[in-house]
Amino acid sequence: MQADLATIEQRTIDRKQAGNSWQTEQTLIVAEELPALVDECESAKEWVRKQAKRGRRVKRFICLVAQNDTVANLGLEGDSKLRDSCFVRVYLGQSAIDRAKQLKDTQLMQALESGGKQVCLVDDILAVRPRLQPFPQFQAKEDAVTPRNSQGSEVTGGSKKTDNRGESDSADNSGTLALLEPSEAPLPNLPELSEQTLRYLRQKHQEGKSIQQLLLTELGQTKGRHWGRKVAWLTALLEENTSEN
Repeated sequence: MQADLATIEQRTIDRKQAGNSWQTEQTLIVAEELPALVDECESAKEWVRKQAKRGRRVKRFICLVAQNDTVANLGLEGDSKLRDSCFVRVYLGQSAIDRAKQLKDTQLMQALESGGKQVCLVDDILAVRPRLQPFPQFQAKEDAVTPRNSQGSEVTGGSKKTDNRGESDSADNSGTLALLEPSEAPLPNLPELSEQTLRYLRQKHQEGKSIQQLLLTELGQTKGRHWGRKVAWLTALLEENTSEN
């Protein structure tokens, strides 16, 4: 944590000196079981505050994992505004239901209880949690894999040639990762939709929301490289769901 604080200071200096030309990689740090870190590490409270207040400008971001979001657990005693303004709060599982009970929102509580594991709360708004998937450009052929660089070549120091799909020209390709064509690669960050969720999305679509709006507001997707395929994916799901009903 002391090293992280030093990095923030150095990046702040570098950014001021370089001006608009300053660039650096983005960093995301996950603080697992934050309350334990706050209890055990003297730097934890300062670490949380400085990362929250100054991290964005120097491309340092944090994810805090805790059983509840009290300011004491997060190391933010006396500074609840910092928690509320600098963080997005995500509630999963029973924590989401407990939060809905705290808000005394019966409708929200019922939606969470009947929605399955993928339904959660994001800043007290009902949301669908993305399903974790492997890195979208690669598919493991076997459990044992050979690392590849960004061009699809094996990172072994050898001289094997690869074609444009990342396949080795060796006769034995066991234990390698095959680079998929963009159209074949699985779509990233898509949730697994329950029948109830599909019915809800279909109803919203019938009420006038476009497929694009449903992806953005209901499923938490963002426009990017796979946007067209995601639109086609949801369109097909809703059409299939309609025909079945």
